[in-house]
Amino acid sequence: MKIYGSPPVQSVQQVRGAGQEAQQAGQDSGDAASVSISSEANWIADLRADAASFNDVRLDVVDEVRSQLEAGTFEAGVDMDAAIDSLLGEL
Repeated sequence: MKIYGSPPVQSVQQVRGAGQEAQQAGQDSGDAASVSISSEANWIADLRADAASFNDVRLDVVDEVRSQLEAGTFEAGVDMDAAIDSLLGEL
């Protein structure tokens, strides 16, 4: 899995559809709507699909570390930089 970062956020703009133009002309019609999916939404959907494909999570290790963190007994000597580098190397 490759992570490219999030593209810049774009502002929301009002969509002026044919329904609004007809209302301005004095005709009674429903509101027109337009929906499009942003590149950010596509990126998040891809991340979710990639995350769903991971089947090798060791829940026993996750539960053990979680309980150590809650108890305050998690090893303070863990090299987090090495752990993160190792994790990123697997992606």
